Order: sequence, then structure tokens, then C-alpha cells
Amino acid sequence: MESPPPASQPPHASAPPALLTPERLNALLRSGPDRSTPAKSPETPRPSPATSAPAPASPQTPQAKLTEDLNELNAVLTKDTIDQVVRDPHGKSSRTLVARTRALLTPANMRSMLRGPDAQANAVTLEGLGQRLGKDPLTATLKSASTDAEQAVVDQLKLNNLENLGKAYEGGGGTGDILKDYNTSRTRIDALKRNLSAMQASARSLGDIGASLTKEKIAALRAPEPAPTPATAAAPAPTAEHATRQHNTYRFNALNDSPLEAPRDVAGFRAGDKLDLSGIRTQLNKPLQLVERFSGASAEMQIHYLPSTRTSVITIAGNPGEPPFVLRVFGEVRFSDIVS
Repeated sequence: MESPPPASQPPHASAPPALLTPERLNALLRSGPDRSTPAKSPETPRPSPATSAPAPASPQTPQAKLTEDLNELNAVLTKDTIDQVVRDPHGKSSRTLVARTRALLTPANMRSMLRGPDAQANAVTLEGLGQRLGKDPLTATLKSASTDAEQAVVDQLKLNNLENLGKAYEGGGGTGDILKDYNTSRTRIDALKRNLSAMQASARSLGDIGASLTKEKIAALRAPEPAPTPATAAAPAPTAEHATRQHNTYRFNALNDSPLEAPRDVAGFRAGDKLDLSGIRTQLNKPLQLVERFSGASAEMQIHYLPSTRTSVITIAGNPGEPPFVLRVFGEVRFSDIVS
């Protein structure tokens, strides 16, 4: 899945102390492997195409089914629903729609959509989705949503101030009431900041999907795969080690597979490898959502990467009372490398 890029952040990126302090994150990104615990082993790799018979086409995702799913998504992903996803990023319907869109619009699925009798109609539909998820409309949607959220808080604070003035005029109210109102105002402002950050992350995720649906990228997916040249045809088959490296999958089924107090390592992560976190999504019963800052909700995820050490740290917030999932990977992990 090539949709949203990871939320790579510098070592000093803030995180709730209950999850992962900046100091501990910095240590994980800069220190070497933990030799006291074996690194996570990959699942059995898929066989090399050069040494195995072609697998039969999956009956679960034929072109006709993909076309049907695309048309359903096109009908659902309207300007109004996009606006709702940006305004309510933590809502169940918003998270479900974003996850559904990412799962369907993978490069592999789109290549299949752009073959066969429905190819031209599907290309038009994909371009239309890309326009709805373009930078300009999303920027306008985010600006409107942010302005409305800010105004709602400002209006409530003004109302509180008027009530306080009324109490003072009538001789009521005291220091305790003033302090209580002050604390309430701070709480509302902090909540607004978290909400605005979540709105920005939601708009960014949708924008990343839209960026993969430009006319040029759709045309590239429609282009036929180049036929092998004589030199390519005569080249030796990839070695077993090379094939394995291209298809390694590291599966984690639960938050406690790599908890904060004893994070696991994944060594030698390379392009083509995958982190299968679908079991954690099932455990939390909600899609994993990439965020810039944790809000305290479960299933929020961050991906940190330090280029100088080529080390990634993936953090997933659990339910209240559960330890977070913290995984260190030696290699660059992108959002597209995560199966959820």
C-alpha cells in the first residue's frame, strides 16, 4: 500500500510520557541492537517467481470485484464525506472510510482496475477521486474546518466571560469560580489544539492518497510492463537469499509482542519487506491511525526515523491501562510497508 507516507519525526518529537518520552525515543533511535534479546524472525518468505509455478489469480479480487468496489467508494467519497473526515478525524466512520480507501487504492489493485474492459472507465473514476483529494480542495476544507472549530471555542469562552461579568455585577462569584473558569478555558484550548492537529493529520493522509491518483501516475500504472530484453532474459535467476530479502514479513499479533518495557528489534529491514500489524488492529478493534501527536486514543500510531543511524521506531497506543506497542526496526519503515 503506497498511500500515506510515514510520519517520520526527529528524535526530539514530543510524545506523552506515559507512552514514549523524547529521551527514550532518542536512545532507541541512536543505540545499536539489543543483544540480550533475539531479533524478530520473519515469516516464511514467499517463493521466488523464478523458482515456482505462477500462482492462480486470487478469486477474492478479480477485476470485476475491484471495479465494483471502486464505484462504491466513488459514490461514498463525496465532498461532504471528505469534509466530515477532516472535521471529525477520530470518528468511527471517518477512520473506517480512510482505511477502506487505503486498502482499495493500492498500486497492485489499481493496476488490475486499469486492465480489461473497464480500464478506461476506472481511469476516469480514479482521476475524479484524485481531484476531490487534491491539495487545493483539501486546503480549503481544512481551513474552513479549523476556523469553525476555533470559533466554537471562542464563542464558548465569550459566553463564560459574560456569565462571570453578570455574577460580578450581581455581587456573586468569587476567586474559586474564577479559578474554575480559568481551568475550564485552558482545558478547552488544549483540546482545540489536539483537535486541530488531528484535522491536519487527517487532511494530510487524504492528500497523500490523492497524490497517487494524478493523471500522470494513473497513466504510468496503465502502461504495459516492459518485455524482458535478451540481456535480462539471459541473466541468472535471483539467489534464494535475494528472493527472501525482497519478501520478508515480520508479524506482530498483539501489543505485548513488543511492549514499551521490552521492545523487540527487527534487523536488516529492506525495501519490499513488510510489518504485519493486522493482529494489533484486530486486538484494538479499530484501524491504526497515523498521527503527528498522540491524543490519548487507542490505535494511534507514529513512525519515527533517524537517517544517520537508519533506525525506525514504531509506536502504537493501546487501550487505557494497556502498555503501548514500541518496535525498533533497523532500516527505514514507510507507512506503505505496514500491513494493517
